[in-house]
Amino acid sequence: MWVIEGQFDGLDEQNRTKRKVLYPGQKYPLGRNADTLRLMPKVVSGEHAYIIVGPHPVSDADDPSVIPKLEYTQNNQKKAAGLERAGEDQVDVSPNRTVELKDGDIVRLSKGPTLVSFHWIAVNVLIRSGVSRDERTSLVQSLAKLGIKSTRVWSPAITHVVFASVAFPYDFKVLTSLVHGTYFVSPAWLHYVAQHADAPHVQPDDDDIETYAGTFSGLEEAEFCPDAAGLAAWRPNPQRSTLFQGLKFVLLTVTD
Repeated sequence: MWVIEGQFDGLDEQNRTKRKVLYPGQKYPLGRNADTLRLMPKVVSGEHAYIIVGPHPVSDADDPSVIPKLEYTQNNQKKAAGLERAGEDQVDVSPNRTVELKDGDIVRLSKGPTLVSFHWIAVNVLIRSGVSRDERTSLVQSLAKLGIKSTRVWSPAITHVVFASVAFPYDFKVLTSLVHGTYFVSPAWLHYVAQHADAPHVQPDDDDIETYAGTFSGLEEAEFCPDAAGLAAWRPNPQRSTLFQGLKFVLLTVTD
């Protein structure tokens, strides 16, 4: 899913940033008068720019390689923006020009200190157990609204595996997921994320209601562990990816 980070909602005065989810199929004004992506510095105009997120239909939900298109359009008619991309020279984004964005891109509004950055957070979910067929159909549709992938087939791209419970003996998919540093979550996690996917795409008037459009701080995986003994051992550990590094395995067979 696409996330934008910047000093939204007056955080420029505190020198802090806030992350917000950009929902597929939406067009977001960015500026002082914007509802969701509100930036208050004086160099920013009312509707300084637009962020356009391409569609992510359910038909794309099982393909981790498909990323919704993300575009930035400079609406300010007086000043250009500056697009910064790792390993490349800065690109001027003149008024009315539209550029396609990539993960890690930074846009400097009016080429000044005010900037926003864009991040693609890959969330590829393998649903193993604890979800009925009808329930799964509804959940997949909701998750697709965030750009989250859902599948029944394991691959190295999987980031989350959904289990009602995990018990010994562990099968190949469980062991491989552990080595790859995959999150193990309960079916309740799917419902938690789906609620956010179905929430309003703009910041609500009530500041006490937090949505991904208002503030995105993470997917709270630690709060939704499946039933399993020794839960600490199931948490992602980057060191597992090098567990067998430098080792050789020799398989011996017996033939007549």
